[in-house]
Amino acid sequence: MQRVKGMAGSEFEPPLQRGSQGAAVQALQRALVQLGAGIAVDGDFGPVTDAAVRQFQARRGLLADGIVGPVTMASLAAATGGGVSTPPSPAPPRPSSAKGRVSSFIERYGPMARAVEQTHRIPALFVLGQAALESGWGDHAPRFNFFGVKASPAIPEADRQLLTTTEQHRDPDHRYPQILSITPLPNGGYQYVVRDWFRAYADAQAAFDDHARVIKLPRYAAAFAHADDPYAFAAEVVRGGYATGRAYLDRLTQVMRNIEATGWR
Repeated sequence: MQRVKGMAGSEFEPPLQRGSQGAAVQALQRALVQLGAGIAVDGDFGPVTDAAVRQFQARRGLLADGIVGPVTMASLAAATGGGVSTPPSPAPPRPSSAKGRVSSFIERYGPMARAVEQTHRIPALFVLGQAALESGWGDHAPRFNFFGVKASPAIPEADRQLLTTTEQHRDPDHRYPQILSITPLPNGGYQYVVRDWFRAYADAQAAFDDHARVIKLPRYAAAFAHADDPYAFAAEVVRGGYATGRAYLDRLTQVMRNIEATGWR
C-alpha cells in the first residue's frame, strides 16, 4: 500500500475534470479503482474516468458534475482513508505530450473525416471533433464506437454493447436498461448515471460511416444549411438533440479549435 499525499496534498490538486492528464489524474484513478471502479489507471481523465467520478459523486450525495474540486476531493479522501494502492503494472505507452496525442489522432482519423465530408457534405472538422471528444482522442472507443452512437435493443447483440454513460433530463422518469443514480440539478433538471446500449463496430471506418448515417437523419436536417461552417453545423446538430449535456457544444467547439490550431484544414 502506497500512501498518496494526493488525496489531501500536493499530488492531487483540484480541480480535475475531463481533459486533465498526469500524475494527479492517476492518483484520482487509483482512488476510484480502490472504491470499485473498473477503469484504467492511465493518467487521462477521459469519458470512462468522468463517468466513474460522477457515479462516486452521486453515491456520496454530491453534485455529479464530473469535476473533482475540494469537496469531491475531501469525500474521496474520507472514502479511501487518504491512501491508494500502487497500480499493478505501468501505464501503457502514450504520446509524450497533449500535442502529440492530437497530431496522432488527426493523422490516423483525419482522412476518414475528409471522406465523410466529400461523400455526405458533413464538415470534416465537425466529424473529427466529435470523434475526438466522444472517444477522448481515441483512447476510449469501446469496440470502435468513436461517436457515442446509441443502439436499439432490437438490433443484433453482436452490434451493440452496454456501457456506462451520463445523461441530463428535465424529469426523473426516464427509463434505461440500468440506472445507477439520479441527481437533482440546480436548474431543476436531473443528472442520470446509467448503463445504456451503444453501437459496436468491426472497425473505425464502420463507425465513421454510421456516424454519417446518424447525422443525415431528419432531426439534424437544419445543420446542412451550414455545411460550409463547421461550428454552425455543430450548433445545429446539438440543437437537434445529439447530446443531453448542457455544456456539450462548448466542449465540442473547444476540441474543434484545438484541431484547427494544429493547422489541419
